[in-house]
Amino acid sequence: MKKLISLVIPGVANWNQGGLMLQKATVERENFDRWLYDSKGPATPREKLIERLNAWVEVAAREDRLDDPQVARLRLAGKGDIERFLEQVELKRREFETQRTTFKEGFQALRNLGPLSKRYKNGPFEGGSMFAKTLCKIQSEKGLPPHLPTVPPAGSSEPSRNPAGRATGRVGAKQGAPLRAFTGR
Repeated sequence: MKKLISLVIPGVANWNQGGLMLQKATVERENFDRWLYDSKGPATPREKLIERLNAWVEVAAREDRLDDPQVARLRLAGKGDIERFLEQVELKRREFETQRTTFKEGFQALRNLGPLSKRYKNGPFEGGSMFAKTLCKIQSEKGLPPHLPTVPPAGSSEPSRNPAGRATGRVGAKQGAPLRAFTGR
């Protein structure tokens, strides 16, 4: 996928005496949100993360037949995950601010946003998140095997599927890493 990058490139008025110096280019601030949130306009990350949380809670409530207090616990845990995610974004933004003054470092900082961008798209509710831990505890209290809900990928109405065609929960662990709290259905 191609991404746009905005730069300020110092140059001289007379192109025959120096031209553009890309190595001295400054990466514009707006690139951070564009690359992280994959947005063309102003980013509204909190709204989109709340929408993702609502999808996760709705599916978990339906699959595990959760009552209102359990849903409230799950929603609270998910909101904590959102806050933690946004704190991580601000740390990355500060790093980017120090690196954006040269093209090479600024461009590398943008490329390093990939894993954080993926977590944004899916929602920070997988793996070792508070949402996942709270859901595991609720499932244990109900005598259910621990599992993540079958949440459709962002922008889709269909659950993710494994090669056998069965719907699966997403677990956010690195590929091939052992699952700690969750086993598949």
